[in-house]
Amino acid sequence: MAWDAIGAIGEIVGAAAVMATLGYLALQIRQNTHELRSASFRDVFTMYSNVRRLTLESPEVSELHFKALAQPDEMTTAEKYRLTQLYTELTWAKYRLNTAIEEG
Repeated sequence: MAWDAIGAIGEIVGAAAVMATLGYLALQIRQNTHELRSASFRDVFTMYSNVRRLTLESPEVSELHFKALAQPDEMTTAEKYRLTQLYTELTWAKYRLNTAIEEG
């Protein structure tokens, strides 16, 4: 067999190996992207659930919320700040959850 034929066979085998490697790499990237999206969704859902759980399980937080609805003028600066932080956290969690859902 001539060296030219051996070289051509080597190039074909090399090209096939590169194609197989690229296919495997594409599959791994797709699986990794799916796992990252799933983990992100779980993290955001957990964050959203924690904020909701806080409002449900803490009588103090519930009272703060109802005081804001019924008697907002009687709230102290600290109460307003705490409620603002709670609503900000809840809004952020809801936004992140919606974003995670849209991204699929």
